[in-house]
Parts: sequence; C-alpha cells; structure tokens
Amino acid sequence: MVEQIMEPVDVIASFSGGHIRPRAFLWRKRKYTVANVNLAYFGKDGKDPIYFFSVSDGANAYKLSFRPSKMLWNLMELYSEG
Repeated sequence: MVEQIMEPVDVIASFSGGHIRPRAFLWRKRKYTVANVNLAYFGKDGKDPIYFFSVSDGANAYKLSFRPSKMLWNLMELYSEG
C-alpha cells in the first residue's frame, strides 16, 4: 500500500565524499532510523536540484526528498504492507 504524505521532516544525514545519506528522520514526533538506502537519484524542479531517497527502517519503506537550495527535507510517500 502506498500512502502519499508530502510533509516536511527533520532528517539526520551524513554528507561525505560528495554523497548524501539519510540516517534517521523525525515524523509526527516519532524517530525512524534508516536501516537501508534502497535507491538514491537526482532530479530538478526548473533550476532547483532535488535529491530523492527510497529508504527503509526494516518494517516499512519511505520516499524522502531533499532540496539543498532551501535546506528542506520532505517525506513524500510511505510504503507499507497494510
């Protein structure tokens, strides 16, 4: 089941060697630890770069986006077995 979320979230991420890796995020007052980054890709909204990450916490999968020009992370989708 896919649920569209589109909400801002706080993310703990590492920036190393030119790569971004989400480590955990806070959504609706709950912390989710990223166990795996399943997919990472880059896109643009006009001239504005956007980084997308498909991550999982071991139970569910999530799609995160990061806009570096605004320093804004969003939780876009939740994938669950529901």
